[in-house]
Amino acid sequence: MNPEMAKIWISTTVYGTEFLSASWQTRASLTEYARRGLAEFAYITFCAHIEATLAEMVFNRCRSIRRLIRWEELPKQKWNDNGQLKFLDVAPVTQSLLDLVYSIEEDAHQSPLGKLKEQYRMIFNKSVRDSIGIELDNDLLAVAAMRNIFAHGRYYYVELPDHSMNPEAIVSFDANPIQKAAIQLQKAGIVKTMQVDGSNHDSVNEELHSDAAVLYFNDAAIRIEEKLLAANDYELELGTMRTTPTLIRLLP
Repeated sequence: MNPEMAKIWISTTVYGTEFLSASWQTRASLTEYARRGLAEFAYITFCAHIEATLAEMVFNRCRSIRRLIRWEELPKQKWNDNGQLKFLDVAPVTQSLLDLVYSIEEDAHQSPLGKLKEQYRMIFNKSVRDSIGIELDNDLLAVAAMRNIFAHGRYYYVELPDHSMNPEAIVSFDANPIQKAAIQLQKAGIVKTMQVDGSNHDSVNEELHSDAAVLYFNDAAIRIEEKLLAANDYELELGTMRTTPTLIRLLP
């Protein structure tokens, strides 16, 4: 996007959250696989919404920096050059700073979650983890890990500790992308146990796709959004500059 051109936009999370809300109300009529597909769409939607919130916060702060400070009116600066007093034009320096800020502003709406968290720290001088707390950040990392599986069509899998395919061998979740979500849901009592074997490992998969899991991460995403906005409550950026709607709360 060109900084000199007007822009018309809408947050695409509007469509996703509305579709999720409408589909959620009819989930009782879905087949088991379709309900699991709906749960996967929910994980994708929650992660996308938090990414959109972070992107908009970074974007709006960068716009505030560019627009609210009268950069062109900054006076020349005094500089002592080996005893000789000079008055230096700051325009080249401010232009470099504005170019840097604009680069971050533009990049925000294309950045993945990890980079958004880096941009957030750079712009607001604090981490997302500090703003929302450890447990909610763990929830965010869990949702992001599940989103990566579902959005990119990757395998859901479990690993047995040996090559014998012994059905009684305990499944290992170490380094498994579902591990983060399973741990958070186990803390909430939704995943009953991660001590499963080759014959009943699908119990964890079923619990990850359950209504309770979706509602848990829906609530977590709402609280993450609330804490992010509360931590950076600059009036202008929460008013007319904010276009991302708040996340819809799904009903049990």
